[in-house]
Amino acid sequence: MSAQSDPSQLTDPQLYEQLKVKMDESLVAARPILLELSKRLADEPERESYIFLLGLSYQDEYASSSDTGKLKQAVEYYNRYLKEFPSGIRADFVRFNLAGAYTDLNDLASAIKYYEITYKRSNKAVFRSESRNRMADLYIRSNRAADGIPLFLEVFSAAVLDADLRAQSASWLIQGYLAAGQPKEIVPYLRYLTGRYEAIYDPAFNVTLLKAGDNLFEQENYDQAVLLYSFVKGRGEIIDFYEARVESLQQKVRYVSPDSDQFMVVDGQLKAAEARLAAVKEIREYNVDMKWRIARVYKQTQRTWESLWAFVHLYEDFPDYEHVESFLFTAYSEAKDLGDDVMSEKLATDYLAEKDFLKFRAQVITGLAQHYAKQRRYDELMALVNAYMASPENFTVAAQLVNIVCSYYMVDAQYQEVRVYAEGLRERFPRREPLYEATRYWSGLSYLLLADYVQASETLGAFIQDYTQRSVFYEDVYYRYAVALFGEQKMSDAEAQFLSFVDAYPSSGLRGEAELYIGDLMRSRGALEEASTHYRKVPDFTDNPSFLAKGVFALAEVLEELDRPQEGVDVLQAYVETHGEDGQISEAYYRIGMVFDRLGRLDERFRIHSLAIRELIGDVSRYSVDELILSYVEHYGRYSTTFADSLALLNRLTEDAAFRKEFLTDRAYQYQYMQSAEGIHVDKELAYLLVRDRSFRHKIIETEIQVDPETGLEIPPKGEPVTEDMVMEELEKLVDFYREKQASIADYN
Repeated sequence: MSAQSDPSQLTDPQLYEQLKVKMDESLVAARPILLELSKRLADEPERESYIFLLGLSYQDEYASSSDTGKLKQAVEYYNRYLKEFPSGIRADFVRFNLAGAYTDLNDLASAIKYYEITYKRSNKAVFRSESRNRMADLYIRSNRAADGIPLFLEVFSAAVLDADLRAQSASWLIQGYLAAGQPKEIVPYLRYLTGRYEAIYDPAFNVTLLKAGDNLFEQENYDQAVLLYSFVKGRGEIIDFYEARVESLQQKVRYVSPDSDQFMVVDGQLKAAEARLAAVKEIREYNVDMKWRIARVYKQTQRTWESLWAFVHLYEDFPDYEHVESFLFTAYSEAKDLGDDVMSEKLATDYLAEKDFLKFRAQVITGLAQHYAKQRRYDELMALVNAYMASPENFTVAAQLVNIVCSYYMVDAQYQEVRVYAEGLRERFPRREPLYEATRYWSGLSYLLLADYVQASETLGAFIQDYTQRSVFYEDVYYRYAVALFGEQKMSDAEAQFLSFVDAYPSSGLRGEAELYIGDLMRSRGALEEASTHYRKVPDFTDNPSFLAKGVFALAEVLEELDRPQEGVDVLQAYVETHGEDGQISEAYYRIGMVFDRLGRLDERFRIHSLAIRELIGDVSRYSVDELILSYVEHYGRYSTTFADSLALLNRLTEDAAFRKEFLTDRAYQYQYMQSAEGIHVDKELAYLLVRDRSFRHKIIETEIQVDPETGLEIPPKGEPVTEDMVMEELEKLVDFYREKQASIADYN
């Protein structure tokens, strides 16, 4: 070995000369010289610089080789330096580099320790600021962001005049408070996340915002989640920023002396920027994920309008994204929820135009068909349905389309069209369930609505035999079958079927109508008490105004037939009180009055009718009040005439003995009078008493005393004789009765 290759053989001057040569080459090349000098100068002050340079040489070698063994040796020399020269002129530099080495070794706790010492002890601003920044960054990287909050607050307070640092410290604080589970504390710092600051474009920071937003979403803190999502920078934005930053730092580093503190800072910034740029370029574009997250929040919080447009833009802006089909379907669903028919139709047709979109095709086809049906666009509806029915891919979808088409016909009472359409498909697709089931249902229903009760009961009865209660139509068919039997006048069978339906489906929406039918059937065979029981159940099982009214009115009639008219009135009055806003109130009032009328309580009849007219006459929606008014006028006039003519007849009978005798004894005269203008309106009950009731007539025809023509003596009458006084007493009773009747309605003229 020559002296040139063995530094231990060189003199001190030779060593210094070789050091200059090797240093110009690299620190790694100069390392053997540095080692020899550090040995020779073990107790000399100059050793300080050589220990430092040895550590730096190993760190440089690590930078080019990524050999962590070299980095560990750098750490060893830096620690030796700090032990031997704790106040050395390069102590700040050594601690700063040592912290960087620990960072690269992933010993983040040790790195934070030395950055903190440098930050607190160094008198050089560049070391203080960089140590602070890197220490803060390590709190974030080591998942100790919450522990760094005091430091972050300190930096934020000191950054009043430094916009870059203000943005950086704001980003740290946001991450710290999020890590501490205090999302509300971040709000004051969000306004600093604007501008072209590296902190805002830091990939790690943006990932933190995304993850924090996801956590808040899972916690149902949707407002905070979407707020964080809105600040996330897209991959393209970050790449653009770091490409510009790398170019800027590359230019800057050329004009900084390699031996200066500034070089260390700029070079570190350049390497960090290059590393971040390379890392971002390796990840896939996540703009769509970010926008999807925001759209998801809108949907979850039922901000349907924002959700609609967010998903529309996702579909339009990212046509090649793997979930684009879901984006389009979600947008379509939101448009439907908003009732935006134009947008939902456009999105539905867009979806169906994509032949590869299959996941939601069934929902979209049926939804679009419903849309056409609702808008009464028959041609478009049938074009869509017929195209699908040409070769059905899914017979469940086909069944739904049949339901939509038949329902369309039902709106216009096109029952024959329902029958033809349903039976045509039943013949085309025999036993293709559930399509076959749907066609049989609509066929049976069409026969019922066409009043072909024989065919209806046959079709619906066969359906009941062939299917079970799992059929979506079974409940309705079970009920319609009873109606068909009723239409056939098979009253006993119909009643049994309705009772079976009520037993099988006690909570059915059709039960109220079924109870009404049962009541009618029982009433028709004279089972009035049983009928009343079922009529009473109608309001418990339906809100349909028509069925409610029919049930109440039928119940009132049955109660009157059962000689419980007041109970019937009570039922009608309860109906008025309960359904005064939407019920058939005029009809109810009319019926109440007519019960009183039949009971002879005319004053109550006309009082309630007059009150009802005053109450309802101003409501244009109460069209039946006209009928109440007409009946009031007609009946009042008839009763007024009847009572007046009846009293006129009675007065003549009491005041004119000759008229009385002729009217009561001369049938021809009697008939002539009752058919005249004077007698035709006489109360029929009075006419019956005076003309036909023998027992009453006996009381009002005076007994004539017969004289024996031979003896000239009076012949004693058979039985007790009827005197004029007795006749007058009976007639006066009738006069009083009809005067009371007349007076009872006098106030209602």
